[in-house]
Amino acid sequence: MSKVCEIELIARNIADVQAMCAKLGHTLRQRGRLRWYRTQEGEECEYTIELSDSVLDKYERPVNKKYNIGLKRQPDGSYKLLHDNAMNGAEAPSADTMDETTRRVVGAVKQRLAVEAVRRTTARNRQRMVERVLADGTIQVDVYDTER
Repeated sequence: MSKVCEIELIARNIADVQAMCAKLGHTLRQRGRLRWYRTQEGEECEYTIELSDSVLDKYERPVNKKYNIGLKRQPDGSYKLLHDNAMNGAEAPSADTMDETTRRVVGAVKQRLAVEAVRRTTARNRQRMVERVLADGTIQVDVYDTER
């Protein structure tokens, strides 16, 4: 069964979201509706992340025409991530799980957001950050103090 999932993020700075989108090739749009299962429109969001053409499902079809990711602002200023749990176009094993494509897409977004938050913090603290993408796609970040 296709279901809209909500994931709470630590993203409080929209500049981090903009940097993440630029790095992953996605487009950030202000005010939009969540698109999910069979292009049904969900709730209104402060921002939507329109996925790049390079995001493919398990059948090698682009998912961006059917799905996007919504960012819903919370009272504390953070953003909740809204998305379909079955971006493969087929049903996820259960309403409480995500399919392989969704895990990959959402995982990349969350990982890149974390990296951008570290980048902003290290710049503010006058530290140096070195980023490496490992063979499995995970990102390793090393932070070094610089002399002041």
